[in-house]
Amino acid sequence: LKSITSSTPKPLLKFNNKSFLNYLIDFYIAHGVTNVLLLCSYKYNRFKSMYEKSKKYQKYVKCIKQDVPNGNLEALKISYKYLKKDFILCNGDTFINLKIDELIKYYFNNNRKTICVLTSNKKNISAKSTLLSQKSLNKKILITKKYRHKYANSGIYIFNKNILKKNKIKDYNSIENQFLPSLIKRNNIKFYKTNIEFKDIGTPKDFFKTSEFLLKNYPRPCAFLDRDGVINRDYGYVNKISDFKWMPYIRNIIKHLNKKKYLIIVVSNQSGVGRGYYPKKN
Repeated sequence: LKSITSSTPKPLLKFNNKSFLNYLIDFYIAHGVTNVLLLCSYKYNRFKSMYEKSKKYQKYVKCIKQDVPNGNLEALKISYKYLKKDFILCNGDTFINLKIDELIKYYFNNNRKTICVLTSNKKNISAKSTLLSQKSLNKKILITKKYRHKYANSGIYIFNKNILKKNKIKDYNSIENQFLPSLIKRNNIKFYKTNIEFKDIGTPKDFFKTSEFLLKNYPRPCAFLDRDGVINRDYGYVNKISDFKWMPYIRNIIKHLNKKKYLIIVVSNQSGVGRGYYPKKN
């Protein structure tokens, strides 16, 4: 994506008028995360001004600067003193609509071993990703060869901070190619497998499909509206269009919710059907 990231870092590119990174941060905040560390290198000041000075995000977000882009594990080591005892690590250019509570439960049920989230590789993700075959999972061997496999690394992990101390990572700078293989050898990792589709915006092919993907897969807030007495005036068992009268302001409320991307669901217990006043087809 070099042609479109010369002025804007990849995670800040917008989809449906919202930056990709905002989707990620909002997603984790909605799941109860209260501290977000952004490990930044390229155009660090853009991130700092956007998030640490934002009324919405400044209480959640702290930016950590990596002067030289020398691998994601190096960025993690730089931020070590800010890390909580247990923390989630995710890439800034991928999204998957995981059930975070279930993932955290899986982590603690496995004695707080490092968790790596794998997604089924239905679309034959390219070889540049760190990929895992079923055979390699069984043998606990991480491989990165350039061919297609059954599972792909989603770039989401849960770590215990102490694992960074206990393993000899001084000379490591890559999580996928160096740190994970060392954890596998020591049996200090568990793989959380899911069939939920994920999106990586790092290639032009995926980039131009991201807006549609987020509209379909990103969780939306939802409003449940009763019918009689909320949407329309309740004259008692309203079942004819001629008797349907809007409640004051309700159309403006629905328009406002639509603008805010709410999913609107109408709930109605039509007891008139059970009482025989009118059939279901009405």
